[in-house]
Amino acid sequence: AAFVSTFIMLPCTAPAENALLLLANLGLAIVALLQLAYASGVFGAELCSWVGLFSTILVLPLLLCRLGLSAVAPILSWAFPAAPEVEASNLDLGLRGPEDDWLLTVPAVCRVPVDQVFIHTLPAADGFAPEVWTSGTQDEGSRPRLEFPVLDYLALVNKLEPPMAVLFGPGSGDGAANSSLRVELIYPDEDARQIVTDFVWRSPGLGVDYAAEIVEPVLQLLGQRGRPSRILVVEILPVKEARSGTGG
Repeated sequence: AAFVSTFIMLPCTAPAENALLLLANLGLAIVALLQLAYASGVFGAELCSWVGLFSTILVLPLLLCRLGLSAVAPILSWAFPAAPEVEASNLDLGLRGPEDDWLLTVPAVCRVPVDQVFIHTLPAADGFAPEVWTSGTQDEGSRPRLEFPVLDYLALVNKLEPPMAVLFGPGSGDGAANSSLRVELIYPDEDARQIVTDFVWRSPGLGVDYAAEIVEPVLQLLGQRGRPSRILVVEILPVKEARSGTGG
């Protein structure tokens, strides 16, 4: 009954442990049957001794091996601890070299919450008024990105603090690094209006004739969603598309 219940229920999670338990129950069952056969006079003493020895040889080494592994396993786990789990990255981190000579982009983990907003701009053309609108995502599966000067990021003294906002805008595109984008950091104790205004006016591809239409939405986002305990990423994207219809 013990052998059948073990075979059906399989109480251990590892297959090897279930097999050893089944063999142990099988050996005990053989010994019990031999005792019953010897008591009833069916088997002689010599035959029962040989069969009992065979069942012991079958089961005992396996049980000793299992006990040895159980004793060694804690020592091995202590001597060779498991490697720590690698935390999945949640954004892309860009590190700029001195004088923008190079740009290194790597996946990173940021424990400060990061929000990303895109501001799309369409300049005035052919009698159409300029348009500015915001969106939460640019592409499906895209994730936020941050960018810092590598010397500030690695500084041991006056360590880099998380900014309140990171501005991305069109760059000149003629540098050694990824100068197609300009980056500006805004901290809570700085004049956000002055920084955003200078950033928009100095960004190539953003028309000075509608700079105010871009500055105000950015300042509204900073006022509504900018927090010292969070990082707001605002990327200004000029849209290059043909207009249709009549101008406004």
